[in-house]
Amino acid sequence: MLKRFFTCLSLILMLATAAPVLSPALYVQAAADITADSSARSGWVSESGSWYYFDKKDGRMRTGWIKDSNNWYYLSSKDGKMVTGWLILKPSGKKYYLKKDGSMVQGPAWAEIGGGKYFFTADGEVANAWELKDGKWYYYTTDGIAVKSRWVLYKSHYYYLASDGACATGTVKIGGKEYRFGKNCELLGTVPSSVVSAAKAPLTAAKMKSGAAYVDTIGSSSASAAKTDGASDKANENASKAEAAAITKVVGKLNETTESRKQFVIQIANYVRKYAPQYGIKVYSPIIAQAIHESGWGESSLSAKYHNYFGLKCGTLWKGKSVNLSTKEEYSAGTLTTIRSNFRVYDSMEEGVKGYFEFIQLQRYANLKGVTSPRQYLQNIKNDGYCTGSQYVDHTMALINLYNLTQFDN
Repeated sequence: MLKRFFTCLSLILMLATAAPVLSPALYVQAAADITADSSARSGWVSESGSWYYFDKKDGRMRTGWIKDSNNWYYLSSKDGKMVTGWLILKPSGKKYYLKKDGSMVQGPAWAEIGGGKYFFTADGEVANAWELKDGKWYYYTTDGIAVKSRWVLYKSHYYYLASDGACATGTVKIGGKEYRFGKNCELLGTVPSSVVSAAKAPLTAAKMKSGAAYVDTIGSSSASAAKTDGASDKANENASKAEAAAITKVVGKLNETTESRKQFVIQIANYVRKYAPQYGIKVYSPIIAQAIHESGWGESSLSAKYHNYFGLKCGTLWKGKSVNLSTKEEYSAGTLTTIRSNFRVYDSMEEGVKGYFEFIQLQRYANLKGVTSPRQYLQNIKNDGYCTGSQYVDHTMALINLYNLTQFDN
């Protein structure tokens, strides 16, 4: 017994001195697993300075993607070691970044890493993206560097990035020829074949500023075996999501709002586009407008603090967290009545948007599926009892028209 005690103690001391920096929850879990029984490994385990994960059901070492405490981690398909830093998966070429504790960076968000600037989608993948800075648009590729002195094709429009990386606007002479660009930087008029050819040329993949990446090939025997025992949870989850590209650039009056409001719309739009197809919803602009309307651009206390962006009340079926707040209802046209009600509470914006789609799975909202007209969608959801405001449809449609929210329906 005494020998067993000192064996466990030495293992814990080894963790404290040799392990990478992990979140407290993971560190305690790993230490607890080893201390409980050094012969039966479960959960996170550190060996020779590397972290591994053993399935809590059958004790087998996991490889590939795993999700733990709402974070994603990647374990090498070759030896099961937890990967940190840059990760490139072959043959897809998708690129991810794993922090020092192994958790994957998730977006939609920008991050500066090793001198480069990268945009991460909600799935954690690095994507080409637009950034608005000091009134000018810049285009970044997955190598973290702004594109300069070349044409690019983005969502059926052609753009030119000048030598300083800023997107051309107005009338500009390029290669001895004048071109006209719209207010959103898009090339106007007939597109010359020379521009088409230049835009189709592959973007130069500069060496990653942050250093080398760990490259893993999905499809090896070990990865295939891992897929059977559930290590490809993330791959399976991503495969079922909509393939819409992440939105980073907007057009029209949204660019005249505050940066925080614009980013709120972009984030909401990305999550709506991510989840709507899974629930049979085919039009996105009315839902984005609802979020703006119901949450006051994400600035109301219900949205900012509790991530409820659609004014969703608890009802009898809700089993999650809730908060009691006052609200106004228009039970008779033109008359507002203040009441208190219990509202649903979510842990993040993504959960709040997903919660909206789960909410409209009630039978009375079945007529929303397949609708492609924004006004029809809003009229249906109002008739179904979603809201009491007599002008709800008109007010929400006004947001769609003013801010050209249909740009997110494409």
